[in-house]
Amino acid sequence: MNIEKFTINARSRIAESQNLANNLHNPEITDFHLLYSILESSDSVVKEILLDVWIDLIILKSRVKKELESLPKIEGHYDLRISYTLNDILREAENISQKMKDEFITEEHLILALLKFGSEKTKDIFSS
Repeated sequence: MNIEKFTINARSRIAESQNLANNLHNPEITDFHLLYSILESSDSVVKEILLDVWIDLIILKSRVKKELESLPKIEGHYDLRISYTLNDILREAENISQKMKDEFITEEHLILALLKFGSEKTKDIFSS
C-alpha cells in the first residue's frame, strides 16, 4: 500500500488516528481511532455525508469515544502497530478506489471500507 495514493485529508485522518492511539496509550491503531479522527475533523466531508443520511454525529462520536476508553492501555515504551482490522480497512479502501477508477484514496473510500470491514462493535455503533 502506497501512502502517496491517499489524499491529503485521508492521510491526515490516518496520522490523527496514530496520534490518538499514542495519546491514549493504546498499543494498536484501530478502526475506532480512524472513525473518531474522521468525526473530530473540522474538514471532513464524510461528516457531511453522515449528516445527510440522518446520523446523529454527537451520539456516534460518544459511542466511539466509549469504545476507545475501553481499549487496552500500555505504559512505558511500546511499539504502536496497526490492528489487523484497520489494515484490512486500508486495503479495502484502496480496492474501492480502484473499482471506482479513482486515482487517489479518499476519506469516502475509508468510511466505505470501515463499514464493510470494521469490527462488529463498529458496525453495531452505526446500526444502533
